[in-house]
Amino acid sequence: MPAIRSSTSTSASTDTHRSYPHQDDRNRNRNQNRLFCTRCRLVKELDEFDGNQLVNRFGKNQIRSHKFKNYNVEEERLKSSIELDKKDKVWCKRCVPKQIEEFHCSDCQRTLPRAKFSQAQFKMNKTDDDRLCKDCANLITERIEAHRLGNHFEVEMIDEKLASISHESSETSNQSSSKEIVTLEDYDDDDEDE
Repeated sequence: MPAIRSSTSTSASTDTHRSYPHQDDRNRNRNQNRLFCTRCRLVKELDEFDGNQLVNRFGKNQIRSHKFKNYNVEEERLKSSIELDKKDKVWCKRCVPKQIEEFHCSDCQRTLPRAKFSQAQFKMNKTDDDRLCKDCANLITERIEAHRLGNHFEVEMIDEKLASISHESSETSNQSSSKEIVTLEDYDDDDEDE
């Protein structure tokens, strides 16, 4: 009988010192709510990252489960000194550049909000040099169609509209700059009178 007691006592003592693999997973998962921003090189909370950045890096399934497989903050920090692939980059919300909201129309020379331009203009023309607002693009399309049909009177009318739009925009920019000059001169005149 004593042999049975000794075998159970030794197995109980070894169980208390045994390392369980799931404990390592728990320690690793504690940092799952923190990610390394490869742009500003800081470890930040998960809330500070944009969903699109996370989807590009980890995929939708890992984001839904809130468990990022094979992700270690320290390893990411070391890898960031080396050039990373595009898919391995994760930028926090602060580091992601903001979208430009106003663009310049090359025909009427006006600066207009994004809604005044069609998506096709952004896809075809990467710079403001060739980008047209919806109004100018429609007028040019009408002009081409009228010219194709041989309606010269309508072509002249559309040319006048295009010229008036560009003339109005240049007058507005001149008025705004002349207003600044007038206000500066007014302040100078007030100082001399005193």
